Amino acid sequence: MQLTATVSVQAPGAGTPTGLVEFFDGASSLGIAAVNPAGQAVFSRSDWAVGTHSLKAAYLGDDNFNGSDSPAQTHIVSDATTVTYYIGFDQFPDRSAVDGTAPNGSAFPGTMISTQYAGFGAIFPSFGGGPIATVGLGEASSSPNFLVGGDLISFGPLIVDIVDRTTGARSEANRIKVTLISVGDMVLTTTALAADLTTVLDSVSASNPGTGVGLNNKDPIVLTGPGIARVKFTITSPAPDDGFGIDDLYIEFKAP
Repeated sequence: MQLTATVSVQAPGAGTPTGLVEFFDGASSLGIAAVNPAGQAVFSRSDWAVGTHSLKAAYLGDDNFNGSDSPAQTHIVSDATTVTYYIGFDQFPDRSAVDGTAPNGSAFPGTMISTQYAGFGAIFPSFGGGPIATVGLGEASSSPNFLVGGDLISFGPLIVDIVDRTTGARSEANRIKVTLISVGDMVLTTTALAADLTTVLDSVSASNPGTGVGLNNKDPIVLTGPGIARVKFTITSPAPDDGFGIDDLYIEFKAP
């Protein structure tokens, strides 16, 4: 946004003011611009915070003219239009799994999840660290949901990749909201990664010490971007028999 202050001489005065104009948002200085031969000072800024701003300009004077302040002008900066997609895993009431195989090779009940939610902006790739699978129905804190095992050695992290809802190509989200379920004594760290899949944009750790396997525990969290390309759920401190799951996944995109 560009701010322009016009400096003029009040009658019966004459001449052309020179010097500098300082721009303010409330009591905070935004910057200083020189008065040009047309009597204007122009200041540009692009990183405005969302909300209401009280803007004014202060002419600092020169050898011939005293300084003066302009009246404050109110300017409202609105958030960019966004669209949010919700994944509740409701179409798979048998509990869902990325990889329906237990560490010992036996099959877990459940539906393998990979690209079924691509139309909502997310796919669930298997992870090389081990199978990601459902656990016993008694582990569920909410139904239906997406459950994975809790043995750090046997079960790899759960990964959610953000994709274009039409083409399926990699994409980026502004913000992620999700409910972690059945987190007990272990520590579960959820990380938002940038497009290079290495840079950490945001990270939240959850733990409920003293609650054992975490039955009935729910931990809503928010990861903030923009530029979130992958969300990774990792057990960073395991606890015996303690698994985790996710439910109510909200993916916020900037509207096209």
